[in-house]
Amino acid sequence: MKRIHSFVQGECAAFTSSVRSFLPSHVVVPFIQNGNENFVFTANTGDFVKEGQVIVSDRNEYSTYESEIHAPLPGKIESIVNCTLPNGKVSPAAKIKFSGKFDYLGRKNSERDWDVFSSTYLLEELKNKGVTNTFDGCVSLAGQIKKCALKENRFLIVRLFDSEPGLTIDSFIAENFRREVAVGADIIAKAMNAEGIIFAVSKKEPAAMETVLPSYNVPVKSFEFDNTKYPCGLVPDIIKEVKKSSKNESSRFAHISRNCIFIDAQTSYSAYEAAGKGIPVLEKFIEISGTSLSSSAMFKVRLGTSIKDLVMQCGGFKSRPSKVIVNGLVNGFQINTLDMPVTKEVKAITFLSFSELHNQQINSCIRCGKCRSICPENLYPDLIYRAATDSEIIQTTVLCSQCNLCNSICPSRLPLSQKISILRKQYEV
Repeated sequence: MKRIHSFVQGECAAFTSSVRSFLPSHVVVPFIQNGNENFVFTANTGDFVKEGQVIVSDRNEYSTYESEIHAPLPGKIESIVNCTLPNGKVSPAAKIKFSGKFDYLGRKNSERDWDVFSSTYLLEELKNKGVTNTFDGCVSLAGQIKKCALKENRFLIVRLFDSEPGLTIDSFIAENFRREVAVGADIIAKAMNAEGIIFAVSKKEPAAMETVLPSYNVPVKSFEFDNTKYPCGLVPDIIKEVKKSSKNESSRFAHISRNCIFIDAQTSYSAYEAAGKGIPVLEKFIEISGTSLSSSAMFKVRLGTSIKDLVMQCGGFKSRPSKVIVNGLVNGFQINTLDMPVTKEVKAITFLSFSELHNQQINSCIRCGKCRSICPENLYPDLIYRAATDSEIIQTTVLCSQCNLCNSICPSRLPLSQKISILRKQYEV
């Protein structure tokens, strides 16, 4: 697999600490945060809700296992509004005015003896406490585990570094909350009846996670990855590296596949908070950076807080941003409003100045072949883009690692990666 060194260079050093964001006067909590559009709003306009109270449940809770959504702050539900999500979709949302006392924030929440719980109970906790998997997008972790049909070679893979160049969010969590991440992985492994846990660690921080806890419920092994190259840490990349490292030994981990459960450090930390301490997903770590900001920060943010509030806490803008990108410059989304609330999907927000932008005008394909030469899976993105009805070519989209390198190098600015993703979903490849 080909690699690109220093594909994106971060503009600042990695964060060594985080700060809690200001508590806003209002939060806006979208009902659709992990793709579930078949939901039930369990409160009413005018109701007073407690911190951590369930306000959105899955209509088909026993079939799909979608994670629940909770009130991130105590207060009164003033109205139901529509809001735009980072992926461009529109969702109904509850606007809550902050008032009242906290049930979790500021209180000592001791770690529970979770190891006595059954796998069924732990799975219910992951669902009821609203844990989502943000390894690639945002999906219900309990629902993902429930759908996993593997009977053998059922592994949990935990990536402890960022696959998106320029971001440091998962590396920060893995470094500063190593034990919590390890316990969270053990909880998830027990909930899914995993045969083992694989930790994907950076060669720069190669701490063997199997030594963090005195014991795990299942066998554990760490594999090192050179994340100074790109792509690194995507599902195909992890599978190839683990198989390569295990080929000369009789290792059970050599049987890893795409059908296993892949999570990131933030997901593992959320699982620890949920099942280990009984705290619903009410907040998350978010990296705020960019040349347009007066300062950058690693925040712990209450869900539903507006991006505008986070900008104000960073000291505002030193120059007007030309683009605002959520979740990284390579695989992220451009957003058009700072009133957008923080959802479970948001991991990072980057503010770009005009000088950092390149020509975005889409032109016709000039058949230069650059997308083919850079593709780490040796696909032909230009042919896939043009031959939308050729079944043989469409079948090759299953190999796409969604690294978006074809987009980055195309001189015609064609949405090659987006077209591949659409074809994969359309034809269920």
